Amino acid sequence: MDRTALLRTTYRVNAVATFACAAALLGAGHLLAPLFAVPVAFVRGLGAFFVPFAAWIWAISRRPQLYWGEALAAGILDEGYALASFLLLAEFWPRMTPELRFAVAFVAAPVAIFAAVELSSALVLRRSPATA
Repeated sequence: MDRTALLRTTYRVNAVATFACAAALLGAGHLLAPLFAVPVAFVRGLGAFFVPFAAWIWAISRRPQLYWGEALAAGILDEGYALASFLLLAEFWPRMTPELRFAVAFVAAPVAIFAAVELSSALVLRRSPATA
């Protein structure tokens, strides 16, 4: 198996999942905001933030050659998002609605896995002269 196959697949799943989240937040923000007890603008703003990230991840997944620097950047961004999500859960648990708690954890858990694959792949790619 090609050493970049897992990273390429992870990028694509990440991009599709991120875009699906963006579409849900943008399209149903007015319905989700009351469930989450947050302003509609925040829900839609988060959705708008996800769109360029999903597009970037999809674009790099389609390249013939994957680069360690991009894997590192994607891993850092995903790990930052996952860590921030888990910290928000820990800090604001009593003030969050059950629906918001579920949504944050449901999204953050796979993002943490994406980050682990991206960061470990960055190390492998960095050591490989073919992808320098």
